[in-house]
Amino acid sequence: MGKKIVYVVGQYKDGKWPKTNWDLYGIFDNEEDAIVACVDRSYFVGPVEMNKTLGEKTVEWPGVYYPKT
Repeated sequence: MGKKIVYVVGQYKDGKWPKTNWDLYGIFDNEEDAIVACVDRSYFVGPVEMNKTLGEKTVEWPGVYYPKT
């Protein structure tokens, strides 16, 4: 069985890496629906592998992007 990826849609609020503030907007099981959910340039899509811990170290989110920019 392969790994299951879901797509988090969030809205950036303020701050600079690594202390940014954002709101969760939705979680989607396919990337196309996640992109459609992005209302404007402040919304991002970030892939997350299900059933996998990410660890305790703060890292930049691999694969995150802003589709409306």
